[in-house]
Amino acid sequence: MIDLYRAQAEETEWLYAPEEPYAQRDGATLRLQLIFPFRRDMPADERYPVVLFVPGAAWYRQEMYNSVPQWAKLAERGAVVAAVQVRSSQEAVFPAQTEDLMDAIRHLAREAEKWHIDPHRMFLAGHSSGGHIALMTVMLHMAELAAAQEYTLRGVIAASAPTDLRLCGGKPSLDLLGLSSLEEDPERVAAASCYPYVNRTAPLPRILLIHGTQDAVVPIAHTERLHHQLVLAGKRVEFLCLSGAGHGGAWQWRNALLDRMMKFMRDG
Repeated sequence: MIDLYRAQAEETEWLYAPEEPYAQRDGATLRLQLIFPFRRDMPADERYPVVLFVPGAAWYRQEMYNSVPQWAKLAERGAVVAAVQVRSSQEAVFPAQTEDLMDAIRHLAREAEKWHIDPHRMFLAGHSSGGHIALMTVMLHMAELAAAQEYTLRGVIAASAPTDLRLCGGKPSLDLLGLSSLEEDPERVAAASCYPYVNRTAPLPRILLIHGTQDAVVPIAHTERLHHQLVLAGKRVEFLCLSGAGHGGAWQWRNALLDRMMKFMRDG
């Protein structure tokens, strides 16, 4: 006979904590959507890696709820998932969004026990503009991230990310920079791109780049160029090139890709 009550009591559940505040910026509260483990009599020292995921929205206001079911699929593989709301380009220009993500990292390090987070297994992730923000947070704040003792950033996962804003030029990227054209301030454009920061001495964590070959919104050239530069600089980088995939959609949450993301985190 199987004791179903006992079996269920011992299983780990993944619960959703909506609207967790993590910072005050420009008179507004920035919040996290958290998916975290729970089990009866769960030891306080049972900890899981945490993925701070930045949803993409062309740097405009993010939709923070539609993908909760998909994020739960990643959490159930053994990670706390924290979807991070950052200020939109209409609220603050770059690099404000990277400062928000740094606030979220510090907040979760302080709250690690509450959510069963291992603060020394932190990962940043994002899709599209969210991937750009995750990567640029590492590029701009690498000294603080490398020196931190209360937490450890182990890696970054960026899917379909615009990494070189010289290749953009549309309204979303111009709004992010507060410019009317890329030619108006080339230095500002470069400062919001990855390429100036990648060199052999830069203390970058491991990076997993993901991009579809048929991406019509952010051409795969963004990821190809960054991958090449990281390899030449001797950095630890992996590139998953997805044949036939476009810009986002259901492919982001297929089991094979979620498993690959978890392998990246375990290997780190």
